[in-house]
Amino acid sequence: MNQFDKLPEKRILEKDVESYLVRKCRAEGWMCEKFTSPNRRAVPDRMVSTSLRQVFFVECKAPGKKPTDAQKRDHERRGNLGHVVTIVDSKESADKFISKTKDWLEALRGMLR
Repeated sequence: MNQFDKLPEKRILEKDVESYLVRKCRAEGWMCEKFTSPNRRAVPDRMVSTSLRQVFFVECKAPGKKPTDAQKRDHERRGNLGHVVTIVDSKESADKFISKTKDWLEALRGMLR
């Protein structure tokens, strides 16, 4: 055992996941804006605007963290209105969101041709 074996692992924070998501979205040419509402708490963290006038809401969390009950209610309300709300809690889940969104946009492009 050396001195580095005793160092704690760096914890991934919500802000790390969020900044990774922003970088990945921007690399795709999408807007990934901080979403706030003066009159409502518990809204999703990010609003992702893509091509074909599609907007997605993303709730960022630290790995293993879950949305609060108020956030779950907000996500359900938005879902009932036809909006997509995705929870991203790791770099892998951010990559999965990007990949699925690209696939969905490609399928939509095919339907519009």
